[in-house]
Amino acid sequence: MFIGDVEQDRRSFSGDGTDRLPVKPKAILSKALIDNLFRFLEFRKLEKAAETAAAVFNYFETALFFNFKKHHGKI
Repeated sequence: MFIGDVEQDRRSFSGDGTDRLPVKPKAILSKALIDNLFRFLEFRKLEKAAETAAAVFNYFETALFFNFKKHHGKI
């Protein structure tokens, strides 16, 4: 994951360069991961695309696990 890209996305959402977020940070993180994936695929940087795809998968897998655990208790 590229933190600089996430920070840039955070600033672009507010429109004035501040860190105020009209959307949840998790949504911005997932958007940045997916944007990076498509950017790497577009420029045929397949190794970076594979790393980013793994990060996207891990992010959503973890989010689903904790969401399930939060709503259903122990697993």
